[in-house]
Amino acid sequence: MSPMSPPEMKPDTAMLDVLRDDATSPPAFKNYPPNHPLSGSKHLCSICGDRASGKHYGVYSCEGCKGFFKRTVRKDLTYACREERNCIIDKRQRN
Repeated sequence: MSPMSPPEMKPDTAMLDVLRDDATSPPAFKNYPPNHPLSGSKHLCSICGDRASGKHYGVYSCEGCKGFFKRTVRKDLTYACREERNCIIDKRQRN
């Protein structure tokens, strides 16, 4: 994904409603050693599938996706998928 001019594309708020639905939340994740910082995390990131650090902006998300959305909102950035809205967003492909 790359920054685009504001008229090009704004975030789809309907997608946020889908992500908020607990019925579509990823399965619980519990295989951390007891002393690991995320040992209490029972969810995966709704965006990329990494381990969620908690609920951020209304959905379970990891620190990476939380930071991405925070920067996007604060800097008023807009992004467009280069693959005709079929971009794969997962732990390996996010920055």
